[in-house]
Amino acid sequence: MTKALKRKPKGVVIEELTELCLRGRALLQRPTDEMLDMAELTVDKLEWILAILQTLPQMSRGIQVVADFNRAGNMGKQVFCTSLEEERTHFDQTVGAQVDVLEKAVTKWRQSNTRPLA
Repeated sequence: MTKALKRKPKGVVIEELTELCLRGRALLQRPTDEMLDMAELTVDKLEWILAILQTLPQMSRGIQVVADFNRAGNMGKQVFCTSLEEERTHFDQTVGAQVDVLEKAVTKWRQSNTRPLA
């Protein structure tokens, strides 16, 4: 049996999600000159996604945002790229879309008054 997560205060979760948005934007800015750089970037992306998927359920309607986030990133779909440029383009499209979904949700939650920020 799984133990229910204790909900964190809304303000703490929003700050964590804001930091994750910044991490996502930083991933998009990192250079990839060779395939090894792309592989390292992909591993960092997976760590970033895991952190997001662990944090989102703390918020109301967070599961819906998880679904939107996964849809934006084409999660579950395998794409085969023949060059580093193609792979980087695909990475930028998917991560960029995921960051946009996350930023939109954080903005909406920040403006709502459903739970105290502290």
